[in-house]
Order: sequence, then structure tokens, then C-alpha cells
Amino acid sequence: MGAWPPLLLVDPAAGEGNYTQHLPDGMGRTPALALVETYGWHALLGEPDRYTFSWLSRHFEVHVAAGRATLTPHSVTPLPSAVVAPLYTLDA
Repeated sequence: MGAWPPLLLVDPAAGEGNYTQHLPDGMGRTPALALVETYGWHALLGEPDRYTFSWLSRHFEVHVAAGRATLTPHSVTPLPSAVVAPLYTLDA
């Protein structure tokens, strides 16, 4: 029996990629960074906010270079055609 291929995580709004600590109950999604670093998953991550995308890029720099992660400064919509819409963010 052959080895399983690496799992692929697709997150269209990845934030900075290490987001569990930001959830109020601490029980939320497993962060993409942990899935790639610890479990060897591959990832396709999108983040449309420029500031947050810069953090995502820093966190995944090694994994992008190794071919385990692909980052895009865009997000995803279920609509059949491209949509341009304003993005509002809050600064803490």
C-alpha cells in the first residue's frame, strides 16, 4: 500500500495563519501554520487585507520557499464571476 498524499488546506480568509489564539473560547479552528509545520499539510491561503497578508507572508515564508504553501492577496467568493467589493477592517 502506498503512502497517502499530503493533505491540502484551502482557507480563503486565512488571516495571519496562526489564528486560534484570537478566538474567545480557544477551541476554534486549528491554525494553518500548525497544520503545515506540525503535520506536513500543504496549504493554499488567501488574505485580502494588505496588512494581514504581510503577516501571513512572514509566517509562511519558509513553507512557500519549500513548496508547501501558496499565498494569494485575494479572497474567494461562491459567485460564478469575479466580484470587486470594499473590504473594511478594524484596527485594534
